[in-house]
Amino acid sequence: MVELNRAVAIAYAHGAQAGADALDALPVATSTGIISITSRAQMRCAGSGDGPGARAAYERALERVQHPSERAFLQRTINGLEPA
Repeated sequence: MVELNRAVAIAYAHGAQAGADALDALPVATSTGIISITSRAQMRCAGSGDGPGARAAYERALERVQHPSERAFLQRTINGLEPA
């Protein structure tokens, strides 16, 4: 979790692309969790303009969550993205 928080701090300080790069550098055990995946999607979508990368990350997150409200949130987010 500390590494994830660091990546988010990097995004705030140096931009979304730098934060996404920091997330990409995390160990697999840290980088495959739902919070990490959705953080990566948000950074790609909001800051770096990587719509396809954001969509792919949100879809990976959607595959992993079970809770109906989380699934609904992710689906609405995906639906709001520009088409791939």
